[in-house]
Amino acid sequence: MERYIHEQNLIHYRKVLAETTDETKRRTVLKLLAHEHARVWPQTAQLDQHFGVD
Repeated sequence: MERYIHEQNLIHYRKVLAETTDETKRRTVLKLLAHEHARVWPQTAQLDQHFGVD
């Protein structure tokens, strides 16, 4: 159930990002998206961090 919620959050953040033009809001959503991504796929987040991908 927890993974489902995280995946739904990712879907929601991507939708908001696609619909938003305000740069401040986009930066906030990008941070939320990255945080949620790291919670769902921690191994990928560790690789991203290792290779300097934000």
